[in-house]
Amino acid sequence: MNYYVSEKIEKIQKTLLSKRYNEWVLRDYPEIDSNEKSFVDSGLPTNLPLEVVIRYQQELIKYKNACLLDYSEKTFSRYISATHGTSTYLEWSNGETSGLKKIENRYSPSYVKKIVNRTNWLMWEYGNENSCLLTLTIDPKKYNNDKFEMWKAIGLKYTNFIRKMKIWFKRHNRPFPPYLFGVESMFGQEKNNYVSRGNPHIHVCFFNCKYFAPVETIEKYWGQGFVKINSTADNETVRYPIHYITKYITKTFTLNDPENVLCQSLVWLFNKHSFDRSNGLIYPLNPKSTGDCYSNGLWSIPSGYQQFDEMVMIQDSIHSLFGGFKNPPPIEQGVVFNA
Repeated sequence: MNYYVSEKIEKIQKTLLSKRYNEWVLRDYPEIDSNEKSFVDSGLPTNLPLEVVIRYQQELIKYKNACLLDYSEKTFSRYISATHGTSTYLEWSNGETSGLKKIENRYSPSYVKKIVNRTNWLMWEYGNENSCLLTLTIDPKKYNNDKFEMWKAIGLKYTNFIRKMKIWFKRHNRPFPPYLFGVESMFGQEKNNYVSRGNPHIHVCFFNCKYFAPVETIEKYWGQGFVKINSTADNETVRYPIHYITKYITKTFTLNDPENVLCQSLVWLFNKHSFDRSNGLIYPLNPKSTGDCYSNGLWSIPSGYQQFDEMVMIQDSIHSLFGGFKNPPPIEQGVVFNA
């Protein structure tokens, strides 16, 4: 993301300006005295007609959107390929105690197994209970059709929406129901040239309530776009919201296939939660523990072995690397973390 913001966007703008150089300078506006390099480096000329500037800004947004989707999918695919081929362990110590901890990401087999177990438990626990599904969409016009800005904003907008709804529930003396939400990117439609492809929206399932709140209240507090209640994008009725959202989360964020790669790559690039839930709804994926530990380093090993065998191989490497010392020499400034 840092590379995309600091360098990629600037390259996109320069590329588009370079494409328009011949049209603007050599054909339509010869009074703009500039060679191509200085023209591109100096940015959009200030003496262009307003309609040309507006057309350029619209074209730039479309170009940036296409580059964002392409960039996210390619970098995500490289990331998945690298993580699937390598197992990484953190070597930690706390006084005389030390060990190795395997580093997981949200697509690690062990992490995926936790997601499946917890979503299956939710379906078993709440499958026959009342529930309400909200789909919160974003109106692209509010963000000048810029997908980058939509993805940047959606997390904060969702947090503000939940906060406002909790206040509304408190005013009406109603307990706020437990909930589970997931982020999704749109596939787009052929009839409008897939213009909405990659736009984010959110599914929220509220448990133990068949009726959540008046639609006017929901739309007012969301304030970002359309709201659907217990219905899909195609206006199909969702009869079992809990099954719908747990199946969606399991399918979208545990399988790496062409249907899911766009949504996964955008969630990964913008560092968004694939899904989240209210406190206490399910057992945490990574329970907190106590005690500060020091990081002594990271060890990587080609994957394909059992975890126990990988740890034995790393321990043998540590023993060999430090000439038979029981522990590596102390590090002057270790990184402190919570084990």
